[in-house]
Amino acid sequence: SGDPGTLSRCDLVQIKVRSNRLDVCFIEVKARSGVTGLNDLADRMSDQMEATERRFRELFFNPADRIDHVVQRSKLAAVLRFYARRAARYGFFPDPNETQETLRLIGKLESGIPQMKANYRGFIVDLGGSPQRAFSHRGASFRVLTARDFEAATVFRSSVTAESGVDESIPDPTPSERLPATALPPTPPETSARQFAAAVPPSSPHD
Repeated sequence: SGDPGTLSRCDLVQIKVRSNRLDVCFIEVKARSGVTGLNDLADRMSDQMEATERRFRELFFNPADRIDHVVQRSKLAAVLRFYARRAARYGFFPDPNETQETLRLIGKLESGIPQMKANYRGFIVDLGGSPQRAFSHRGASFRVLTARDFEAATVFRSSVTAESGVDESIPDPTPSERLPATALPPTPPETSARQFAAAVPPSSPHD
């Protein structure tokens, strides 16, 4: 309660269910103003992602300190089942057997899956900026998204380039330059048989 970071959560949590662990990617997206330094912004984003991981571990991976551990695990399983079935409706599981296998693994949460592996991904939206390489900061990977990136990978066109008179024709990016699906809000995230994205509510109703 004394940690200001606990009041701030990251935007998205992407979860892959495995037989003995959860692979959890904490994702934060922020717009960059002209005066904000990249390191300062990356620090704030890292604070949010790390705070979310701490809360996630406290709720679901700390059985020694929580007498309601089984109840919390049951609530997490219910949330993941909801998003798994939704992912199936949207066609992320081409084989119905993959859906059932994912649901079976989620069912193990209440009695097993003792481990959790975390990683962080940050996306900084800087429409007026120049394209630059991805970078790492405090153990997180960061990608800066410019107007050109969005125009090359989506149907959207930024007013930044429209007003500057930039040529309409923007060449297709090479495979190495294409944006990851998770970076683009209009596009569903890439999934595999045991992977789907789940947004975590900012806080429990009884927290």
